[in-house]
Amino acid sequence: MSTVLSSDGLDIRHVSKRYTQRGPTLAVLDDISLHVRAGEFVSVVGSSGCGKSTLLRLIAGLDRDYDGEIVVAGERVRDTSLERGIVFQDHRLFPWLTTSQNILAALRKAPLSAKEKRDAVAEHIALVGLNGFENAYPHQLSGGMAQRVAIARGLVNQPRVLLLDEPFGALDALTRSRVQNELLSRCRGRAIAAIRASYGCATRSWPISAKNLSQPATKATTTPRATEHACRADRRR
Repeated sequence: MSTVLSSDGLDIRHVSKRYTQRGPTLAVLDDISLHVRAGEFVSVVGSSGCGKSTLLRLIAGLDRDYDGEIVVAGERVRDTSLERGIVFQDHRLFPWLTTSQNILAALRKAPLSAKEKRDAVAEHIALVGLNGFENAYPHQLSGGMAQRVAIARGLVNQPRVLLLDEPFGALDALTRSRVQNELLSRCRGRAIAAIRASYGCATRSWPISAKNLSQPATKATTTPRATEHACRADRRR
């Protein structure tokens, strides 16, 4: 039977990932399936080493050695793309570029005029609360401020899919809450399918275990400021 691909959002269909080391093969992900609608913010929850970051790398197109298929807006993921933005656990800013220049670097291939690019950079600097630090270099920023630059860089292209590999850990509680709520609003307003590794604010939470070998059982749960679509797929052996 042929597979029907969704025309929007993100589809993960029967994805498995294994690493071959000395000794037995390590199954990191096994038969993972998930649909994230455009405008939805989903948290993938699990303990360290269960494969959350690996899943995000596959969606980003950074690793193509896996079984199954990953589809964005009806097109199979075969490589990296501006349509998929990613924010890592650490900021990974270019140390020789300023705040504005680091964000602008993400727009290098965007079909925008110079003015449109400048306006987009200014908008996203304001979004993460860094007005006044446009010309600061990464070494002149705190860890949390540098991470906010990375979040702005991931959003500035207005991707179809935004991947967040626990990017809020370096933020203080008040800034974390504000940025999370703003991200939820932006994802809804721009129809961005967002998937975040870790826990917390989302329109859905999807816990995974270290070995994903069983069928998911669905039960209700809630998340802050986002209860209308809350659900939980709890995978147990």
